[in-house]
Amino acid sequence: MELEIKNVSKSFGKTKALFNVNITFSEGIYGILGQNGAGKSTLIHLITDNLKRETGKILFDGVDIKRLGKKYRSMVGYMPQQQGYYEGLTAMEFLKYMAEAKGIKGKEGNRQIKELLEIVHLDKVAHELVGKFSGGMKQRVLLAQALLGEPKILILDEPTAGLDPKERIGIRNYIAKLSKDKIILYTTHVVSDIETIANEILILNKGEVVKQGTLQRLIKDIKGKVIEISCNMEQLQQLQKQYLIGNVIQREGNIIYRVVSEQPILEGRKVSDISLEDVFLYETLKVHEKGKIHT
Repeated sequence: MELEIKNVSKSFGKTKALFNVNITFSEGIYGILGQNGAGKSTLIHLITDNLKRETGKILFDGVDIKRLGKKYRSMVGYMPQQQGYYEGLTAMEFLKYMAEAKGIKGKEGNRQIKELLEIVHLDKVAHELVGKFSGGMKQRVLLAQALLGEPKILILDEPTAGLDPKERIGIRNYIAKLSKDKIILYTTHVVSDIETIANEILILNKGEVVKQGTLQRLIKDIKGKVIEISCNMEQLQQLQKQYLIGNVIQREGNIIYRVVSEQPILEGRKVSDISLEDVFLYETLKVHEKGKIHT
């Protein structure tokens, strides 16, 4: 099973949202990282066939999705970032409504809804109003509706937006269990959401795929470029002017400034515990002379 994006571009007026994107997806979880405006949502709407592309092709198992039409759309499950359910319905009523909209009726619809409510651990509150659910429970309802119809492609747009850490981990764990026989595209700007579950990671910046690979490969590519500098508050202010991007860490009463730098920094030490966040900063911001990173 393959979903192939070939030379796809999309503009809105004079703004180029995506430019010449080439990606091939197979079974597994793909984390799609990007800042707001990087092109994540545009890519999703093209894959779901909700937007008309300007150039290129999107193929599912070698056939253009436009030719597949309704058959293709029936194989796609989409969990939008915005919570688009009716809060005056119960979880059961909402899922029945969505099943009808997808053409899943009768015993088959009831079977899927019952199974999905159990999978997302909402079977005991199936007859309670969605409007009274916590943020995490509401997200699980959205995940369940995306899984109606047993889709081969599951698209999740910021699925943990607005959730507390415990709910975020719960949703992430549910998603990890689903990846065996599906193509799962997980878009987010929260690095920790995909660091532990993605088989591959794509980094989008200004409409282009600037990096793609496993977490191990991405970390290896910036080995030696992450520096930590121990400093006081006055020194920190100067370092922040000199090195325009970095993380401030409090460690055992000391201030540590963690910098991604192309050039050696004499006052710093190279670190081995490189994270996906370091990779994300490095790949989405241009690194220039003197170790500065410019937006």
